[in-house]
Amino acid sequence: MAAWGITNFENDVALKFVDDLVKHKVQFSIGDYVAFFEQKFDPEATSLDDCLGFFTVAELLAAIQGEPAEDLPLELKDWIESKYIKVEQSLTSQTIKVLQLLLKDSEAKEMYSDGPYYKAWQTCQKDLLKRLKA
Repeated sequence: MAAWGITNFENDVALKFVDDLVKHKVQFSIGDYVAFFEQKFDPEATSLDDCLGFFTVAELLAAIQGEPAEDLPLELKDWIESKYIKVEQSLTSQTIKVLQLLLKDSEAKEMYSDGPYYKAWQTCQKDLLKRLKA
């Protein structure tokens, strides 16, 4: 895994997800993904890549709800605009719950807390939570 920044699109996992979704037209259900991730999440066993993938999906959900990240890839923005996607409030609530778990204890938190960018990363994730709650 290569991460080069603090935002949720500044890593290889996010860029591969966007590429698969947009260019390769991979079928994807946000609801199924969130439910599966929540069910299997274990702070000690869930990999960094899995955590980064969840942050990417949470960003996708925020963008669908009209609250995109500033660095939302243009191709993902165009893909969202070409779709009609209805989001249930329960999915947003479930996503927020899982994000809070990741921010409390996860490989992603551990990676950033060991470095100088932890506060900036936390600010980025708090912004994501705020956009999901909007």
